[in-house]
Parts: sequence; C-alpha cells; structure tokens
Amino acid sequence: MYLKIGSWAGGDPTENSNGTVEWAGGVTNYKDGPFTMVVESIEVEDFSSGSSYTYGDKTGDWQSIKVAS
Repeated sequence: MYLKIGSWAGGDPTENSNGTVEWAGGVTNYKDGPFTMVVESIEVEDFSSGSSYTYGDKTGDWQSIKVAS
C-alpha cells in the first residue's frame, strides 16, 4: 500500500476558479507561510477478502495484483 497526503492552496487564484477561491476563504497569501497541516486520524480499510497479495509485474497497475483467498 502507498498512502500519500498533502495540502492544497484552494485560495490560489492562478490555479483555481473564483468560486473555489471564495470557498477556501479568500486568496492565499504565501507570505504568511510556512503553513502546517494537522491530521487527526486516517483510516484505511481492506475491502477484499484476500489473505495475501502478490504482484504479477512492476507496472503499478491494480490489475497486476493477485489476491489469494
């Protein structure tokens, strides 16, 4: 598994629509940085009934994963 979490400047008018900037609380002032993000919890759940997993190749494609029941 690979889990990646990041922050996003919703208030950046060069990257986002006016509606998104408004939703984000206004224009991001990058001079106010550095910015921090706190994540209270993350839950990852396996919805497969597999007992183990092997990879058929190194493509990274989900279809290359073989599930053992």
